[in-house]
Amino acid sequence: MGPDFSYQISPIQLGTDTGWLGFDAGNSFNVAIKADGSLWSWGQNSYGQLGTGVSGNRYTPGRIGALAGWAKVSAGDTHSLAIRSDGTLWAWGSNGTGKLGIGTTTGTNVPVPVGTDTDWLAVSAGYAHSLALKTDGSLWAWGNNSRGQLGTGDTVSRLSPVRVGTANGWQSVNAGNLHSSAVRSGGTVWLWGANEGGELGVSGGDRLEPSAVFYTPTPDISVSTVAIPLHDSHLAVSGEQKYTFSSTTEGSPTSANFTIFNHGSSTLQISNVRTAPGFSAGLAVPATLAPGGSVVFPVTLDATRAGLLSESLVLSSNDPDEAEFVINLTGRVYSFTDDNDGDGLSDAAEVKLAEMGFRWDTPDPGLLAVLRAEGHRAGLVTEAVLRAAHQGGALFKQNEVTRKATFELRLEKSTDLSDFIGAGITGASVDGGGRLLVPQPLDGQKSFFRFATQSPLSTP
Repeated sequence: MGPDFSYQISPIQLGTDTGWLGFDAGNSFNVAIKADGSLWSWGQNSYGQLGTGVSGNRYTPGRIGALAGWAKVSAGDTHSLAIRSDGTLWAWGSNGTGKLGIGTTTGTNVPVPVGTDTDWLAVSAGYAHSLALKTDGSLWAWGNNSRGQLGTGDTVSRLSPVRVGTANGWQSVNAGNLHSSAVRSGGTVWLWGANEGGELGVSGGDRLEPSAVFYTPTPDISVSTVAIPLHDSHLAVSGEQKYTFSSTTEGSPTSANFTIFNHGSSTLQISNVRTAPGFSAGLAVPATLAPGGSVVFPVTLDATRAGLLSESLVLSSNDPDEAEFVINLTGRVYSFTDDNDGDGLSDAAEVKLAEMGFRWDTPDPGLLAVLRAEGHRAGLVTEAVLRAAHQGGALFKQNEVTRKATFELRLEKSTDLSDFIGAGITGASVDGGGRLLVPQPLDGQKSFFRFATQSPLSTP
């Protein structure tokens, strides 16, 4: 059965292979790269554009030579270009206008190197000319230049690659029929060459040099809690967003760092930052961000009001799509006076105890009783301070079997707990007489609760 030349009006899979890496379609032929770095082609081969070394069309993909390490490929009208992983540039096919860049107008039906440079990054094959980028961001062109499509400022064709201007920062190129286009860093689009159909996006004649003729630079804001300038990492691209702070207690503010990114191609101006009581933003305005720039600023839940706080952070900017970027902030502040569950401990005290590893909802009865009945004010005290308070007396008694020590002291309860912290003690318990039993040796200078002897160590 011969080849099928009928049209295909919907996509179908080409063979069963799943290892294709790169692909480009030319004029009635195709070139592709597989994941193993091998180079393949099929279609029309009148000018050697398949690179097979022989004449004749191919109706299914066939490998081009035995070389591997191919990284990028581009198909033009009747010629092909490719870059290998070592940075070398290769070409094959017709060459009447010098579009292969090999210094002659003689074609070749197998890939041949274009010069000896090893810093080629990207390539595009057009109708009768070619464009390429190097790793330093420079732009290069060769081949037919009858309409200025090489961008060299004249209409002289070139048989070998020549640099286009002196600017770097070029990021992508595309060679068309009689015109060319490219993108530079910052997102600006540049075009040059023939303009008979308005393909350059402006009225008038041909352009012999690259010109940013139709692109209007704009800023683009996004906000993230991830401090890396990636467009996909921000809190969200647009619309109202949400951020929830970790719960805290009165007088203990908590903060989060936010990063503003400018993903656009012109300067972003942050003109105003609005928050409500309970939250504050540490961003000085006006703030200016260059294209690709970012700025980090803290937003603080200042913990001056107890309860569930919910307010908006609004960033005003010159982004035409998002004049106001809104983040809805929420956070809970626990009170030292409120006791919503009525267990005798304030909400904030319960949070502090939980942070220390105690199950405040199911505590040791003796510990809870002491905290309720005997407490005055929390503080920090070490073993050495306690010993000094008793003037070196027998303050501690240790059971040599259980390794538990008995503290014959009264444990004070905190009313603010701002300095009520743990000291790595686990398994502590209090007996009915108010004595705290600690399962650890007595040689450590541990800070735990503040203890009282016959009277409180601090003023209530």
